Amino acid sequence: YGNDFVDGIRIQAQSERPDLTIETVNLNAGASDTSIYQAIQQLKETQYTYFYAIVYPSSLFERVMKEAYDQQIAGTGLHTWLSSIPLGNLVVGRNFSIEDPLVKAYRGAGILTVVGGISGVQGVPGAKSFDSLGSSVRKLNTEEQDLSFLNKHLPKHFLESSSGNRLETGQGDFLTEPGAIS
Repeated sequence: YGNDFVDGIRIQAQSERPDLTIETVNLNAGASDTSIYQAIQQLKETQYTYFYAIVYPSSLFERVMKEAYDQQIAGTGLHTWLSSIPLGNLVVGRNFSIEDPLVKAYRGAGILTVVGGISGVQGVPGAKSFDSLGSSVRKLNTEEQDLSFLNKHLPKHFLESSSGNRLETGQGDFLTEPGAIS
């Protein structure tokens, strides 16, 4: 997900905007505090003010944002952070103190996401196939046997939220949005 996404952005930028410089910093899902500190330090040294974080899982993004705030490249009013994952999952239903660094770090943050297709588009090659795939995948969300299989075989980090609660595949918008389907 992350590296291929970055490669796609880099290839497109070279084609469309060869003057655009893209710096990348790698973090794995289980990054240590030291690795996160070093990654943010590397970003800070670029003196950029716009950052696009392709980070998964969301708990890692939260740790990155805390460190970015500590190193003064988030929540300053001078820096903009965009995330490839929905930020709502990180903040909805949580009570933050006004002094919480994340309150300040998320100020000026946004979401920039990409989806693999848009259902219902007419005249686009592959659109009918995408609609058919989407319909079939959405059916997985309604069949108990399929959901049970997915719960047993999806990676553990996929099934846990940043709060440590298990994601129930049969609830919410699991497998209903085009981005999740693709």
